[in-house]
Amino acid sequence: ASSGAREHLASCGDCRARLQEIRAFADSARALPDPVPSPDLLDRIHARIDAGERVILPTFSDPARPRAIHPSSVLIAAAAMIAVAVALWMARPVREAQAGSTSGVLEFSPAAPGARDSVHVRFRAPARLSGERTLRLRARYRTRSDESYDWGTSQRMAAVLHASADGVYEGVVALPDSVVYAVFAVEDQAGHQVDDHDRALWELLVHGPGGRPTYDALIQRENDLIGRNMELAVATARRRAELYPERPEAWANLYAIETYNLGESQRRLHEHRARLDSMNRRWATTANPPFAIVDGLLSYAAQVTERDDPHGRAVRDRWRPVRERVTREDPAEPDAVQARWWRLNDLAMQGRDSARAALALAERFWSGTGRGDRVGAMVGFQIARMAEDTGDARISWADRRVTLTPAAAEGVYREISGERALRPAAIKRLEALAIHLLVPDDSRRALESNRAQAAATDSARARWVFAMLGELRLSAGDTAAARDAFSRATGGGWDLGLFRRAAPALLTTGDTARALDVAARLAADPGTPKATVDSLADQGRTMLGDARWTALVAEARQKMRTYFLRAATRTVVPREIALVDAANRPTTLRQLTRERVSVVTFWSRHCAPSRQEMARLGDLRARLDERDMALVPITAEAPTQEVADYLTQNPAKVPVYFDVSNAARQAFGQWATPEYYVLDSRGVVRFRHSRLDLVLAQAVSLVEE
Repeated sequence: ASSGAREHLASCGDCRARLQEIRAFADSARALPDPVPSPDLLDRIHARIDAGERVILPTFSDPARPRAIHPSSVLIAAAAMIAVAVALWMARPVREAQAGSTSGVLEFSPAAPGARDSVHVRFRAPARLSGERTLRLRARYRTRSDESYDWGTSQRMAAVLHASADGVYEGVVALPDSVVYAVFAVEDQAGHQVDDHDRALWELLVHGPGGRPTYDALIQRENDLIGRNMELAVATARRRAELYPERPEAWANLYAIETYNLGESQRRLHEHRARLDSMNRRWATTANPPFAIVDGLLSYAAQVTERDDPHGRAVRDRWRPVRERVTREDPAEPDAVQARWWRLNDLAMQGRDSARAALALAERFWSGTGRGDRVGAMVGFQIARMAEDTGDARISWADRRVTLTPAAAEGVYREISGERALRPAAIKRLEALAIHLLVPDDSRRALESNRAQAAATDSARARWVFAMLGELRLSAGDTAAARDAFSRATGGGWDLGLFRRAAPALLTTGDTARALDVAARLAADPGTPKATVDSLADQGRTMLGDARWTALVAEARQKMRTYFLRAATRTVVPREIALVDAANRPTTLRQLTRERVSVVTFWSRHCAPSRQEMARLGDLRARLDERDMALVPITAEAPTQEVADYLTQNPAKVPVYFDVSNAARQAFGQWATPEYYVLDSRGVVRFRHSRLDLVLAQAVSLVEE
């Protein structure tokens, strides 16, 4: 290679990854046996030509008759393949990958570590990461006090993995103190290529002396999965109750998460009430039950009984005094600390005067034993709200909440901005947040994201913060500052919700040109309701004239296509993926899409977010039908009578297809629900793991690619 090419490869991770793929392709070619055409190959070729197909048929060699290959022929063929691959790649700026083959293999030893153990890591890299001298292992660590979702967690580098002689990358992870659960991803040193195990990530649970995952590890696994994979979160809650059946809090949590995801069930409720009664009688015979048991019984009673229920009242009367006594005896015990925070919250809920007393107690508690507790920061912020505080206490609790849960910043500062006396402090903090989001920070970069994707995510979040600032400045009468904030909010990206808020506000600030530009973007997006498009058109034509408005919408439509196509990928999936319909009749993905731009979605009746979005698929299907595009909703279940009964009670308003062989899930690398994929007319996946509010615009953007 020339010196210029070497310099480019040194600075470009994408090029290095593609070169490694090409080299791996050539190495594989050297090991291939010379194929022997099957006897009926010519007949099959003629038959498919007669049918009008333009294809290259597969050939099959006889494994019993290996043939020698002349080295020169392999090298010539490999060189030709490299030349063709390079030419094709240079002509296509979007990355092309084969679904299901983009993830490596990450192994931990020991696979079931204890607290503070050192873990040896071995990683067999996929082609796009092989060839690097070192790789980065990034982690999200969780302690026993972390909350659900990933709002309060941060990511960090866990280890550097070094290439060994056999091409496997190795390193050592030293689990920090207090960590009970961790998830991992692998990336190159530049953060351009990320292996996230098809979004599932790799995980470690800390185990106890008996060889089972600790109770806290299972809590944190569930907390991490909430928002990522609700079905696995439910499965983890069940596993925790199975492994720790004596813990009432495990059953209380299981009842709550199953009810949320599976719906109300009288049978389930009766089972849990019977279990609560049994556990209450069992633990009443123990002289000094652990605090976690006492608090768990009270939590369980709150979940499955009403306030006037005699069983629930018996549990509360029996265990509340015990909890108060145990709390006094060991006030620094972590569960006791959180219980004291919730007691303060209960006090605050009795009225404003009680809330003010609770606020003073919360401040005193925070200065001592309760300091730094995430639940405490959340509760303290709530108490300050209930106390109707409009001074320093409200701001202090807001800052504490944001420090411990950074992703809550927008909501927290928006809330305090509702108080006129606190608005300047809120504006100051929102301005600092917007600037902070525009500076790269690997600690908030999701493990699944490369640095470019993280920058796009942070930029989108910053635009919403600027929109908030615009509204606050406008309400304060500072039109110039509001205009500048809305200008920054709409300076990039594609977000209908943001456009809807910004367009009228920009008109109010007097920035008519930008307001009309944003209105044109709304009109150009296929997801905007027709009535809204017509209203925008009437206003636009009145202000600009028909020709200028039409041109502005066309320009906005091109901006939309450019924005989405810049982020598009190319992931090849088999076209003949086997599915069955609700009547158990076989079909394939090819038959359902029929060489049309299509949206494939995976859903589950056992996932509450998925069920909620299923109700919106009818509208998406109608909009796709208007454009001769296809919607293919897939579930991993079989078309059983139970599923049929569910669909009768909860009409989907769209056809449902069943992935009985699991081929679709494997081909798409699907891990959670709801999931959305947008395919072009050739069946290539161009947008993976998309969102319901984006797929229509993405699909339309592919039509005139």
